[in-house]
Amino acid sequence: VEAEKRRQQIVIYSISGFLLLVVGFSYLVYNRYKLISKQKQIIEIQKQLVEDQKQVVEHKNAEITQSINYALRIQQAILPRSEEIAQHLEYFVLYKPKDIVSGDFYYFKHANNTSIIAAVDCTGHGVPGAFMSMVGHDALNKIVLMKGITSPGPILDNLNQEVRITLKQQEH
Repeated sequence: VEAEKRRQQIVIYSISGFLLLVVGFSYLVYNRYKLISKQKQIIEIQKQLVEDQKQVVEHKNAEITQSINYALRIQQAILPRSEEIAQHLEYFVLYKPKDIVSGDFYYFKHANNTSIIAAVDCTGHGVPGAFMSMVGHDALNKIVLMKGITSPGPILDNLNQEVRITLKQQEH
C-alpha cells in the first residue's frame, strides 16, 4: 500500500512536472509568437515606407530626367544648323557630350565675310556645364554679332571679360 501510494505520488509529481513544463514551454512559445508578430508588423510598415520612398525617388528622378531632356533640346537649339555651316564650309562635326547636357559646344557664325568657328569646352559637365555653355554661346554672339569682332585674339579677350562679368567675377 505504501509502495503503491509512493508510486502514485511519483506519477502525480511526474505528470504535474510535465504539465508545468508544457505550460512553461507554451508560455515561451506564445511570447515568441507575439514578438515575431510584432517584428513582422514592423517589417511590413518599413517595407511600405521604403516602397513609398522608392516611388517618391522614382517620381523625382522622372521629373529631373524630363527637365534635363528639355534642357537638351534648348541646348541643341543654340548649336549651329548644318545648312548654315554647309553654305560656307565643307565640314563634319563629331559632338558626343559626356552627359545628357554638356559644357561643350561648337559655334559657327559667318560675319563680315569671315567664318568664325569654335569648339568650346566650358568648365563642368552636366547641368552646370550646360549653363556655362549657354553663357559662352551668348557671349560669343554678343562679341561676333553685336560688336562685330572677328579676330581670334580679341574674341578670346572679350569672351574672358564677358564670362567674368556674367559670373560677377569682375564689375563692368
